[in-house]
Amino acid sequence: MIGAGAVLTCVAGWELAAVDLDLVGLILMAVAFLGTAVYVSVMRRRRNRSRPSC
Repeated sequence: MIGAGAVLTCVAGWELAAVDLDLVGLILMAVAFLGTAVYVSVMRRRRNRSRPSC
């Protein structure tokens, strides 16, 4: 998803009258980065809880 957003923002030369592809690409990249950050945060919490305390 990050790659698709980067392609739309930087590489794609398409022009659509109703859609700003640069903005769509930036939104895709932002959502992907945010999703990755949330996923990593949740997985860290789960990993810390699953360890048995000695």
